[in-house]
Amino acid sequence: FGVRFVARMLPCQTVVRAETAKIVAAVREVVSAVAADRKRAGLPLFPSFAIQFKKRYAGNIERDEVIKAAADAAQLELPAAKVNLSAPAVCIVLEVIKNCCCVCVVDHWNEYKRYSVRALQVCFVCFMVLLTSPDLQSEG
Repeated sequence: FGVRFVARMLPCQTVVRAETAKIVAAVREVVSAVAADRKRAGLPLFPSFAIQFKKRYAGNIERDEVIKAAADAAQLELPAAKVNLSAPAVCIVLEVIKNCCCVCVVDHWNEYKRYSVRALQVCFVCFMVLLTSPDLQSEG
C-alpha cells in the first residue's frame, strides 16, 4: 500500500459556486439523496452529523455563516439527527477552493483520519508490525 504522490483524497458528490445560498441548496440535495439511498437499502438514518468546513484561497465567504446555514439545511432534511462534533455518524464535508465548493456526506471521516492517505498508510504499517510481532505470535 504505497502512495507516493497522493496526500489526501477529497470526497465530492457535487460542486457548486462558493455562495452560501448555493451551498445550502447543495447540502439539502446531497443529504436528501443519501437519506433516500439509506431508506431504499433498509438502513437506518444516521442519528448524528457534523459539518467539516475547509477554505482554501477564498477570502469572500464567512465560515461561521456557512456552517450554521448548512447545519440548518441538514436539520431540515433529517429532523431526528443531532449535531455531534466529537463522534458523528456522518460528516458533511464542505471544501471551498477559490470560488467552488465541494459538498459530500461521508461515513467514518474521523476514523479514516479525514481521508489522509499518508496517515492511513502509517496506521496500516503500524498494524502490520503489530501483527508480525514475535511477542503477539508467541502469546497466540
